[in-house]
Amino acid sequence: AMLQDNQLVLQPVREEITGNRSIGTVLHQNPSAGTRVRPNSKVYLVIEAQSVIIPGVVGQHINQARAMLQDNQLVLQPVREEITGSRPVGAVLRQNPPAGTRVPPHRPVHLVIEADSVVIPKIQGLNIHQAQQILQQRRLTWRHAGETFTGKYPPGTIINQDPGHGMRVRSGTQVTFSVETQGVIVPDVHNWAQNQAQNHIINLGLRIGSVNYQETTRYAAGRVIGQSPEPGRRVARGTSVHLRIAKVPPKPRDCIVPRVRDLSIPQAEATLRSHGYRPIVRQVGRQRPGTPLFVTGQHPEANTRLPCGSEVLVYYGTIQ
Repeated sequence: AMLQDNQLVLQPVREEITGNRSIGTVLHQNPSAGTRVRPNSKVYLVIEAQSVIIPGVVGQHINQARAMLQDNQLVLQPVREEITGSRPVGAVLRQNPPAGTRVPPHRPVHLVIEADSVVIPKIQGLNIHQAQQILQQRRLTWRHAGETFTGKYPPGTIINQDPGHGMRVRSGTQVTFSVETQGVIVPDVHNWAQNQAQNHIINLGLRIGSVNYQETTRYAAGRVIGQSPEPGRRVARGTSVHLRIAKVPPKPRDCIVPRVRDLSIPQAEATLRSHGYRPIVRQVGRQRPGTPLFVTGQHPEANTRLPCGSEVLVYYGTIQ
């Protein structure tokens, strides 16, 4: 009205928030008061805008915070959740703009609240059914990642978990775990026929590892005389079982016993060894002191057919 009375033209008014003046009060003008201008000159004004003060809602439950913002003509934006474990579920952790800020009505306000969370329990070492009950009570889901053999736990026991126990997570989080498998008990195939033992091992879900043959006269040829792992041990399916199989030693060849009678003891020993025998020297009767040692007898006799490597007895005394 004052500008119109003075033949001046008011331009679109700009608003600002100071919080120091009542709504609509002129804060600035251009040209300033006292300036002499032509009639119908333009005048620009800045006035105090309508505003509200952001209330402090940190620590309040989200429902209470929402009501406070509505009462102050503010608009709550979609809420973001975080896990701290230090506040009740739904409590406001942070707000933006901060409390005490003066803003226009209907200004968006962003809140971060405490999410619904649980602490992951320790299920490693528990039976799978017991573990699933505990996870369900904690409002957690689970995924069975499969069976693994370690030999450290009874079959059906949880051997690992992810996430680990003690972590705080959102309710409904999936916990993945693996379970100890039954495994296979290594059979005792001692003294079994080789084919029978190998078929039995394979039928149990195990594999045949190395097969070595050992000469022996205590077992029939083709019989199992050793195995690894040892019988009764629980192992994973697919484990290799190594076998030792009896092998009959080759039949020794025969040699002809040479004549060593009347030879000196060193000559007789050398002759027998050269023919593949082991000489055994024994004294018979009395030996006259100072007389040389000569073979006076042998067993078996010369020209006897005897397996090579056998012992041949030679006797010494004084030749008359």
